[in-house]
Amino acid sequence: GNIYLGGTGSANALDDYEFANYIPSFTGSSSGSFSLNGLYDSLTYTKIGRLVHVQGRIRQVSGSISGTLQISLPFTSASLNDEADFVTGSILCRNVDFPTNTISTGIYIPSNSTVANIYAVIDNATWYSIGDSEVASNAMWMFGFSYVAS
Repeated sequence: GNIYLGGTGSANALDDYEFANYIPSFTGSSSGSFSLNGLYDSLTYTKIGRLVHVQGRIRQVSGSISGTLQISLPFTSASLNDEADFVTGSILCRNVDFPTNTISTGIYIPSNSTVANIYAVIDNATWYSIGDSEVASNAMWMFGFSYVAS
């Protein structure tokens, strides 16, 4: 049965809830991919209605990419009005060679997308796409972000 929030009408029914682990793809926006360590290759997600929360830690072991580093999402992101679908999220990483004056790292999920793009934020400059030259073969990535699914 459904769980009802704020009333018993069908509009108040929570009828979509799931949680699971998934093995993301770690790819380049143009081409290529990174292989993940089989002991540390899963992220977990919780989906309540259209809201998806992803978290966990993965370790890459080999490969090469061309373009911006991307991680696959468990569900396609929404396409909403007035840029309400723009999402950023947190990343903590190790063995990544960031450019000088990097002040933070993060993800960017475009509307109607199946991937999150990984960026560095440079002090007093534009975003910097993380690519093959910044990532060592033993990099570790920890994620925590939420987004609205389509």
